[in-house]
Amino acid sequence: NCRNEVTWLDPLPAFGNWYSIYTRYSGWGKKGVWKSLLEQVSDDIDLQQLLLDSTIIPVHQHGAGAKKEGPPAIGRSPGGLTTKIDSAVDALGNPLGSILTAGQDSDIIQAPTLIEGLDPDMVIAD
Repeated sequence: NCRNEVTWLDPLPAFGNWYSIYTRYSGWGKKGVWKSLLEQVSDDIDLQQLLLDSTIIPVHQHGAGAKKEGPPAIGRSPGGLTTKIDSAVDALGNPLGSILTAGQDSDIIQAPTLIEGLDPDMVIAD
């Protein structure tokens, strides 16, 4: 039987205990590590084109009962429980910023936040 996913509660043994993984990644988010990482890889970019897009991700069955802390990133859309990743990238696809929102939220709501502090010559969005 071939598996094509790893759930939080059943990671591969090499990754360790699921709760340790969750605590580490969640802690990095609260401390701003992920934001700092994105800032480091997007430093000193001559921004001529900025691309905005989003991806809808179905919530895994193990995440359906997750505690709702902070902004709600799990929403209900026609496809069921979903999360949306709204992202900004440069013309080479380098990430400049991402925001998690509920799946039913419109893409345009996050556009001002994603382009804040950037001065592109052109913005391309759907």
